[in-house]
Amino acid sequence: MKKGWTTTKLIAAGSVGVAMLIFSLAGGVLNTATGIAGAGGLINVFVQGGLTTFAVLAIRQFGSATVAWLVLTVLAVPLPIIGPAGFFFKIFNGIFIGICSDITFLLLRKREKIAGVLVGGASTFSAAIALFVLSLFGIKWLLVAEKVSGALLTFPGVIILGFLAFIVGMLSGYLGWLVYSRMKETSVIKRIQA
Repeated sequence: MKKGWTTTKLIAAGSVGVAMLIFSLAGGVLNTATGIAGAGGLINVFVQGGLTTFAVLAIRQFGSATVAWLVLTVLAVPLPIIGPAGFFFKIFNGIFIGICSDITFLLLRKREKIAGVLVGGASTFSAAIALFVLSLFGIKWLLVAEKVSGALLTFPGVIILGFLAFIVGMLSGYLGWLVYSRMKETSVIKRIQA
């Protein structure tokens, strides 16, 4: 496996970001159909956590999750998904989630399954932390967050939100690992890693 970034790895990471966007649009449609901002979050949590896990396992390059999330959030700027409206807030979310996911993988990369599960947990946990930080600044971008923003700003509320996000993220990370484990011997994955 080549050390460092290659064009193939960069294209693969960007493609994962585009795939996350395409699947996240289903969540955006659910938001619009129900009229409840954040209703599609359950779809997005599994898709984004799973694809983030898949990206770090398949590409095996520090920064692959960050590149994928950066592509996703840049493309999502005009869309009602992935955080509040505005360039800065979406990009902040994407870079923060990507870096947290990359660091988690860097620390655990020797154990694929554990790394995959925990990368999924780290991606959703960091998204919950970003939600909390934005709430501290008075930015409410989910109807759910507007209704429970007082609880989010309390110590137990943050712990409960973080714990639930991490557990759900671990499930999505497991799904991402499962997909990767089925595909790791394919020529596509071997080419990305070569």
